[in-house]
Amino acid sequence: MKRISNNGSLKQIFFDQAINLFWTALSFYPVILLWFRLGMNNWFYLMLGASLIVVFLPRKILDRFQLSDKARQYEKWGVRIIRKMVQGGDWARAAGVTQHKKKVNNASQARQYLNTIAMYERFHWFCLVFFLLSSIYGFLLGNTSLAIWVMTANLLYNGCPILLQQYNRLRIQKMLRYS
Repeated sequence: MKRISNNGSLKQIFFDQAINLFWTALSFYPVILLWFRLGMNNWFYLMLGASLIVVFLPRKILDRFQLSDKARQYEKWGVRIIRKMVQGGDWARAAGVTQHKKKVNNASQARQYLNTIAMYERFHWFCLVFFLLSSIYGFLLGNTSLAIWVMTANLLYNGCPILLQQYNRLRIQKMLRYS
């Protein structure tokens, strides 16, 4: 298949977007269902606004949420398992969908990749806060089973990617220090 960019083929882009769509649909379904059942009221907008604050936090504040400064710790927490199931991950490479193993080959690409990681991380922090507030609201209104479902989706859709992004950031920063 003809390559359309330095980053991959049409097949790879389609596969990556299919993975994104799958995880997004699976994870947002319980949140949407919760708000559909509870009704979108002022609490919805308040929680959405509170979640948006995270997007605009300075990098120094977000860095305080780094769970460890050792890549090995993230590996103990299972980040390599998470890496198998994401776009461009181990399973995509094994299936021959992703044609390159390394996204970063030099310092310039490393800095660019750090910016990409930061963007994804902010998105997942925003969703993590919104899902968390939504599940708390669900618990308070007695919708326990749906609130638990939202919390589970939150862990999978936001907690796992944040761990992976923090792990990748540590690895890239280490590479930059030694280049």
